[in-house]
Amino acid sequence: ESLRYQLLHRTASPVLEAIRLQARYAAMVVHSFSASDAWLEDYQSFAALIGASGEKGVLEPVPTVTAPDLWIGWDVLTEGVGRSGPSPSLTLALCRRCPGVVSVNALAARHRCPKCRGPVALAPDPEDDTWEGGVALALECPGCGREGLRMTTCGRWD
Repeated sequence: ESLRYQLLHRTASPVLEAIRLQARYAAMVVHSFSASDAWLEDYQSFAALIGASGEKGVLEPVPTVTAPDLWIGWDVLTEGVGRSGPSPSLTLALCRRCPGVVSVNALAARHRCPKCRGPVALAPDPEDDTWEGGVALALECPGCGREGLRMTTCGRWD
């Protein structure tokens, strides 16, 4: 059986970056721009190989990789974000109602969660002074409410 080297490389990269940053978690998320989910089967085969289900739209832990804990997902975010993404006006936001991290139009007058339509808090801009060495520290986790969520910039779209 063949394995797409891109999946292996893109999974190893966040693990190595998490080790470098001494982060507890690493994540590899595939954001497909294909309406027909081209290559989803390849992702699911790779996920099964490393102990995950590969279910679309789910960010799931990989039980075979720890220290840092690895999470993988296919199309977990509904939109890409960032200046190099499919829409440069999108940014990340934290929704307490869902709870989760979502992408919203940064230029909108009111920012709402695209899933539940509830209010969101915009994630800090990587170019402002809330970031230190590429890491935004002490954000409140929308899932548990505790401070300690870290957002890290690493890499770019390819």
